[in-house]
Amino acid sequence: MKQRTSGLQKASQWLLADSRLLIAGAVIALVWAHVGFFGGTHTLEHFTHFEVGQLFAEPAEPAADAEPAEPAADAEHSPHGMTVHVLIGMAMAFFFGIAGAEVKESTLKGGDLNPPSKAAVPLFATAGGILGPIGVYLFLAVVTGKIALYANGWAIPTATDIAFSYYFGNMIFGKGSAPVKFLLLLAIADDAVGLVIIAFGFTDFAQIHLLWMLLPVVAVVLTIVTAKLLQGHKNHSHWLYFPFMAISLYGFYRTGVEPALAFVPIVWFMPHAQTDLGLFAHGESERDDTLNQFEHFWKPWVEGILFFFALTNVGVPLAGIGVGTLLVAVALILGKPLGVLVCTWLAVRVFGLRLPDGMNYKMVTCIGMIAGIGFTVALFVAVKAFGSPEYAMQLPEAKLGALFSFLAAPLAIWYARAAGIKPADTPEQPEQVIELETQPV
Repeated sequence: MKQRTSGLQKASQWLLADSRLLIAGAVIALVWAHVGFFGGTHTLEHFTHFEVGQLFAEPAEPAADAEPAEPAADAEHSPHGMTVHVLIGMAMAFFFGIAGAEVKESTLKGGDLNPPSKAAVPLFATAGGILGPIGVYLFLAVVTGKIALYANGWAIPTATDIAFSYYFGNMIFGKGSAPVKFLLLLAIADDAVGLVIIAFGFTDFAQIHLLWMLLPVVAVVLTIVTAKLLQGHKNHSHWLYFPFMAISLYGFYRTGVEPALAFVPIVWFMPHAQTDLGLFAHGESERDDTLNQFEHFWKPWVEGILFFFALTNVGVPLAGIGVGTLLVAVALILGKPLGVLVCTWLAVRVFGLRLPDGMNYKMVTCIGMIAGIGFTVALFVAVKAFGSPEYAMQLPEAKLGALFSFLAAPLAIWYARAAGIKPADTPEQPEQVIELETQPV
């Protein structure tokens, strides 16, 4: 008997779909930044840099003539200053944990990255989608004479937002079509490279406390041992690994390495199915191996985390538009499709590879344009690249550039119509679900 869905459930499902909470957080933050809710002292800046510990401290009596205290410029960089901004940054570990799980599944049998030869052309496109934006960004920085001020932001335009890319890809090409699969593979590989860039590109290794790094190592070892010991217990709960995630998160935080990456090494070694049905595949939602349990449980919560991430990072006055905005936006909107097209052409013409059946270079160009929507990860990398006090001018400019990368979507829709690209007539076919043994690592 088919269960009826209540109005509240339908509303919740609608709100959690297509990153609507992320968009809502961005809109609220932009309005908040320009209006200032609840009076002048409770601005978005005060909320973002509010120290959570003050909620549990005894309130002090303010002097009658005292001015409201401004948040310390380096509060969020202090290892003990647990501000709202730092807390949300740590909560992003769930977002990157799920991204890491998707990359892991793509390396399994049947996944988009297994065998590598299957993904050869999209991986060439991924390389172009990274090198192209970097080249355009640095070229514009040199031309404008601002390379010294903005060089540290080179990685911001390398990002591709999977959720929005998938949404607009389906709209333009049709669900389950070859171009959508090509785009998803590109986005997944882009995520994998992005994790490496965040981990190694924006970590001050001179400041790392190596002793604390033992905690994530211990957490990974415990994960592997637990998975081996419970190998006979099919599909055991992902909650058994949650203490190891907490240990890894604390170790990353105290070490000085980006804590948002703390869950990636843990989920990589969780028990998983032998095969992958594909990102967003119908059958994936029916699987209950440990890795899929983690993804299914935390995805709705991650939508809420992304709401607060946008709320605490997007609130930039439009008056902050500057050179950094131009560099990031143009690098994403122009550099992505240019790099994707050139490297795909090289893969076919120079290395003798073939485009997937049913695809042409017009579609490849459109895929590159859609991949130019950086948004979530671009915002995150912007905070990492320009988060220190000496980049106070560059950070809001780069954030606005990440926001303006949304212009890639209407441009891609316009280009698709002009190029005669139409959605596939055949609807997406449900994948066949095959019950398989799970593998511990």
